[in-house]
Amino acid sequence: MLLGNNTPNRQDTTPQVNEDWVVQLISNGQYAEAYLLLSKETSRKISSLYNLALCSYFAGKYEQTIYRLDEALSTFRPAPDSNPVEDDLYNAIVRVQNATDAYQTGITEKYVQRFPGITKDNILRLKIDAYLALERWNKVIETAALLKNKNYRNVEEALHVAEKYIV
Repeated sequence: MLLGNNTPNRQDTTPQVNEDWVVQLISNGQYAEAYLLLSKETSRKISSLYNLALCSYFAGKYEQTIYRLDEALSTFRPAPDSNPVEDDLYNAIVRVQNATDAYQTGITEKYVQRFPGITKDNILRLKIDAYLALERWNKVIETAALLKNKNYRNVEEALHVAEKYIV
């Protein structure tokens, strides 16, 4: 309070969203808390949109998931990944990682900047999951074509299911 004034000094008390905290909350399965933080965010960063999409996906709101992912893709500026080392060990790790659900983990803007290609793939992989849940078989196939020959387990499984329904 200011001296001689009975009203509190009001400043912007909107908390700054700590991306690391959001990622931690999502990793802990605390999507509601992550959503509360993200919903106050006014900027439309790719990381925030992706993390909101994860929250929507967790809640079974697949249309909203796709909307957020499309919004993230629309702001995406292609840039090459800056991977200084791609050796046998790295390639072995990638093969194992591609068979996991690691793409369903929260991300930071620093991650987006450092790994733009992987980020874009993760956005498409989550979109495929949402299309699969909505039984939009043509969209599963169409989106999976963008990730051809990348050997992502979820993409291969979704294609297998979608192809059963497409004649």
